[in-house]
Amino acid sequence: MLCLHILLGNYSIKLVFWNAEQKGLALPLRDGTLLLEKENAALFEGKGALLAGAEGRVQSVEEKDDGFYLTVLYDNGLCCTAGPLRGVRVAQDERVHEGASLAVPFAAGESAQVSLCVRRGEAYVPVSEWLR
Repeated sequence: MLCLHILLGNYSIKLVFWNAEQKGLALPLRDGTLLLEKENAALFEGKGALLAGAEGRVQSVEEKDDGFYLTVLYDNGLCCTAGPLRGVRVAQDERVHEGASLAVPFAAGESAQVSLCVRRGEAYVPVSEWLR
């Protein structure tokens, strides 16, 4: 939401723009590349830590047999789950900012790989349509 407050003499006008926020996600890894995209997931390769794709809040951190899974609900309405991850640097309900380091993916040689699924509500959305 974007709010604009205008003062004109004795009058005050407040304009509110819903859905004015950025409608995309930044790449999840530094120097990242989209390797593969399926119906409900995408595989990325890049360097370093998993990065926040936009402004949002950590919805959940789960530890499973193959690693950690991190879900972030972004302010733009997208919900992104990444995993498996070697370690997580954030906690549930923590506020995150675009580009912030969230987790450590498993390394594949000199690069790291991470799988993402992105949803809007209950529907999966193609990751490539939301990258900026």
